[in-house]
Amino acid sequence: MKYLKDDRGVLPAVVAILVVLLVAVVGFAIYNASKTHQKEALTTSTSPSPSSSPVSTASPTSTQAPGKMLVIKELGVEIPLENGPSDLEYAYVAHPATGVAAATLGTKSSVGSGTCSYSIGQIIKFDGTIPSGAHPYYTTDSSGNTINALLKQFNGFYLQYVPSQNPCTLANGTPYPNKTTSQETINAVNALQLTE
Repeated sequence: MKYLKDDRGVLPAVVAILVVLLVAVVGFAIYNASKTHQKEALTTSTSPSPSSSPVSTASPTSTQAPGKMLVIKELGVEIPLENGPSDLEYAYVAHPATGVAAATLGTKSSVGSGTCSYSIGQIIKFDGTIPSGAHPYYTTDSSGNTINALLKQFNGFYLQYVPSQNPCTLANGTPYPNKTTSQETINAVNALQLTE
């Protein structure tokens, strides 16, 4: 009786282990590189706190009282906070996935939570004109009325507000942003104006 002998030895097993280790090292390197790139792209702009430096929006012919504004200097806009979250903040995104620039929005409480940060939504700046067939994002209020989010043409560019599609969960287990915060933010962003 003849016994079959495996002439390959341990070489295939060693090669397999080396391949798995190589894939793990390359994957880890790619993960770290993308994480570093995201940190560079998402540069937090600590804009003046709305509560510490209100900006007057009243024009000489207007009878409105000065109100708190969130100024997003990188996009050249300001958002009145009378009907929005009073502690709205932003982080500038120099190279968003779409558009030429963006500002992600959050509140001091969400940013301070450590889990949700700038997760309410994003104002994206696009060069050119609004493409035909483009529609604003929208939500509904408690009465079922549709509230459209900003999609507005300016001279040579347009802005679109994209509300958060997937709320995150705060440390206390509640989803964020809730419907009220989302609607208030849409209303505030819809009233944005260009800075002069």
